[in-house]
Amino acid sequence: MVFPTSTAPPSWCLVVPVKLLAHAKTRLAGLAGARRAELALAFAADTITAALRCPRVVEVI
Repeated sequence: MVFPTSTAPPSWCLVVPVKLLAHAKTRLAGLAGARRAELALAFAADTITAALRCPRVVEVI
């Protein structure tokens, strides 16, 4: 059996799990609820932004 070969580098689709903001970052439970949720959202946004800047990442879910 012969399989076609590709010279193009592989592309990636990433799944980034994100908890409900009210339940995220439990180690930061000492922060007020709204502040903790804002921080969790910022972490998620930074992670997704960094992933999308990778040339081989074509989609982030």
